[in-house]
Amino acid sequence: MNTFTKVIRLFIDGVCDETSADIVDARVRSIVDVVECQVFPSGLCTIQVAPNTQTTDTELRLLRHLTFDKYRAMYACDAESSHVSRIEILLIGVHKLNYHYVSDRLYQAIQGLVSCRFLNDDDNDDSRVELKYDSRKLSRFELLSMMHSLGYSAQIDQNESNFGSGIVVVQIRIEGMHCNSCVSNICATIEDLPGTLGIKLTFQESIATVTYDSRNLSLTQIVTEIEKLGFKAAIISDQHETEPSLFEVNNQNDFARTTQARKKQSDGIETCFIQVEGMTCTSCVDTIERNLSKVKGIHSVLVALLAQRAEVKYDPEHLLPSQIAGLIKDLGFRAQILDTATRGIDIINANIDGMTCASCVNKIERHIKSLSGVKSIDIALLTHRCRIKYDTSIIGPRDIIMQITNLGFPATLLSDDYKNDDLAKLQEKTTKKWRNTFLMSTLFGIPAMVVMLLFMFKWKDHDSVPQIRDGLSYENVIMFGLATPVQIICGRHFYVNAYRSLKHKSANMDVLIVMATTIAYAYSVLIIAVNIILKLDSPMTFFDVPPMLFLFVALGRWLENVVKGKTSQALKKLMSLQPLQGVLVKLDERGKIIEERVILAQLIQRGDLLKVVPGETVPTDGRIVDGTTTCDESLITGESMPVDKVVGAQVVGGTKNLVGSIIMQATHVGQETALKQIIKLVEDAQTSKAPIQELADKIAGVFVPFILIISFATWVIYVIIGYTAYDSLKKHSS
Repeated sequence: MNTFTKVIRLFIDGVCDETSADIVDARVRSIVDVVECQVFPSGLCTIQVAPNTQTTDTELRLLRHLTFDKYRAMYACDAESSHVSRIEILLIGVHKLNYHYVSDRLYQAIQGLVSCRFLNDDDNDDSRVELKYDSRKLSRFELLSMMHSLGYSAQIDQNESNFGSGIVVVQIRIEGMHCNSCVSNICATIEDLPGTLGIKLTFQESIATVTYDSRNLSLTQIVTEIEKLGFKAAIISDQHETEPSLFEVNNQNDFARTTQARKKQSDGIETCFIQVEGMTCTSCVDTIERNLSKVKGIHSVLVALLAQRAEVKYDPEHLLPSQIAGLIKDLGFRAQILDTATRGIDIINANIDGMTCASCVNKIERHIKSLSGVKSIDIALLTHRCRIKYDTSIIGPRDIIMQITNLGFPATLLSDDYKNDDLAKLQEKTTKKWRNTFLMSTLFGIPAMVVMLLFMFKWKDHDSVPQIRDGLSYENVIMFGLATPVQIICGRHFYVNAYRSLKHKSANMDVLIVMATTIAYAYSVLIIAVNIILKLDSPMTFFDVPPMLFLFVALGRWLENVVKGKTSQALKKLMSLQPLQGVLVKLDERGKIIEERVILAQLIQRGDLLKVVPGETVPTDGRIVDGTTTCDESLITGESMPVDKVVGAQVVGGTKNLVGSIIMQATHVGQETALKQIIKLVEDAQTSKAPIQELADKIAGVFVPFILIISFATWVIYVIIGYTAYDSLKKHSS
């Protein structure tokens, strides 16, 4: 060996024969500083480099350059070191075609994994794998737990040494489970504990069999975690096993309990939104997220319980939205792919200062529309307000406001209070309108009823009623005076609504009311005029119809709006529960806070890390990534007892953080939060018609034409009879 050269000894994992050795040899020789090299079929590689080269830099370049495809480069001393341990496992359900994908995923996810080599070369769905790992960085149990968290089912043969010591099997009776979602929630929680080797639990038996490493986990911790979920746990028996024959890591593990920070979608990744029906609690949400996250091709899953909607980011090369919906259906839920118009779209309203002309508006619109995720923007120069529609999975309100401000136009986000104030004012105005209509109708309707009854009982024969002149009686004069103000003043609201309905070629109850009162009033006026001209007796009229009909209908409308007005008060109380601000933090690689600042709650974006101290309101829906606490969730559940929260637990915006400081990651923001969904339901109840009113309007759409046809037919028949058989009818009636 040349004394003027430096020698580097590496071990290339994946080299197993002459062919693979030649491939690596050719790749080594392509490096400029390499003078000579020799690669053995065992994987050992001896490389001579020029003496004037920086050995450390060359070694790093070699390690990077020789880690490609199935090959992994490492120092030979590490490969032979006592710190590098070896284990053989059986991966269930991993086919030969997926070897490269699985190994890459393990290398990326497990720090300390030295090598991963598949031993069998057949087409079986179960594959034997040789794993080498740095025992200084992780234990055998930690290695298996990480594989378990990635969703792989792994078996270790009983011949593997040093595995049985400290292994305990315990049976725990669990009370309080209501469905299989509770089972899934318990299993996921216990499996996430460091030291859990496996758990078997069925809803029918309510007995959990837990296998765990007593060196990393205690029985008390297991029972405590179960009780934190709201269930009662009682130990039946426990047993130490020194030599388990087989250890199986359940393949239904939680792969994505903590949602990753929002980042720009890479090329090829698409998002679909699915309406999910049948979810009743957070256990259902956890079941869907956990099972979908294990599927190859799915990158992230977010499920909103109250909105009954799931947002899934997936690779279209592996599966389609219809297949994702099918997977959800297989879990026992109803799933339907949402249209594009309903996919994660939110709207913000902002105030923009500094605009002076149309060119300013055009400049802002052109720039904002060019941003990825912005669907539309409308700017009103006169009011300096803008309305922006955007995709929450791509861009957030804080980014949009910053972009507008950077253009030289200071922008601030408008709160939802002004919309709610307008809604409350509109509701108050409508309630006042119908109250005044009712009082006006009552003022004239009650006297009209009294006058009608008085004349009816005092003069039972209508012809004997005192008359002012021929064809005009005192009763008709009084009734005309009482009916006319009601018909003109109170009836105008009904006339306007009826006109709008007929303008759109439909007929509702307002049309029917207007026709009834108008015909009754017009007929009464016309028949009196005819009898006066012909000097006949005063006729029987229907002046009592408009006041009485308007009175009862206006009363119903008033009471309806009073009830809706009550919802305005509930809406204001709900709005007051919304957090006004949150503390946005940045963490370093070790998880320490390096920056924090207070921002408006409306500017929080998906994936933001937020700090919540005791006594503060949780700013938005999310999951805890650091810390433990208890929260008052009576806002959502009505239950006054505080709920314990640990890492991975969901927290709801608007609830109170009671005892501990936590770092949470925002998962649902804006209109997607649970509190916003509740507010939306209240707003819908306030602005929509009652179901019975909608039914009445639908019936009226058919009923009104039917009544008109029957009435017209009746009028035609009576006119014909009046001209052809009037004398006989008069004789018969007398």
